[in-house]
Amino acid sequence: MDSRINRKSLFFQTLWKNLNQHIDILVLRNYENFPLDLGNDIDFLIRKNSIKKVEEIINDTCNMLEFSLHNKSKCYGYFGFTISDNLNINNLIKVDFFTTLSKGWMDYAHTEEILSNKIHFKEYFVPLLEHEAYLIFMKEFFMYGYLRDKYHDKFMNKYANVHMDEFYKLSRGLILYSSISSIVDEYHNIHKLKIIVKPTLLNIFKLKIFLKWLILDVKFKINDKKEINELL
Repeated sequence: MDSRINRKSLFFQTLWKNLNQHIDILVLRNYENFPLDLGNDIDFLIRKNSIKKVEEIINDTCNMLEFSLHNKSKCYGYFGFTISDNLNINNLIKVDFFTTLSKGWMDYAHTEEILSNKIHFKEYFVPLLEHEAYLIFMKEFFMYGYLRDKYHDKFMNKYANVHMDEFYKLSRGLILYSSISSIVDEYHNIHKLKIIVKPTLLNIFKLKIFLKWLILDVKFKINDKKEINELL
């Protein structure tokens, strides 16, 4: 074993091995320096029917390595777990599992398409480069209306030659064709592009899903505030 592997990295490696053996899963982003640098949190994509198994595996891994499940929270298409090291309570790991890729209650990518086309990066499964680039675009443009400086280098290098057809495929029926075309047409100048991404009408007017999202969002904010207070 690599002598640089600490307890946090060991927990992650063990958790990943157990998850990958039992469910369809991939790491969404920021995996390049795993397992030595896990960042602030780890984002996974899974299927909706996998979350019960995920929690079971997290509990088993905690018991095996002397960690504890400190807190868990849920919102629409999102399940978050904060895990603490019993030997060092300040050593926290935050793992987030997404079953839906969305802004609010509005989906912006087809989960099945991403999971069905996952690829290997070392011992991990990750999205296709086209899918990874698209997901970062959607997150950035929905939240900020532009691509932040921190991602410019990645898009000029790692994602420089992605196939744009995948952008249309991932967004079909969810995001207006014109919004995707704006991104595709200005891809060479993406660091200067500023747009408001527009969902399709069918994606916006989903009353049942909206009400479910609203209830879960309120619960999520209450749990999130509780977790912050507990950590202070």
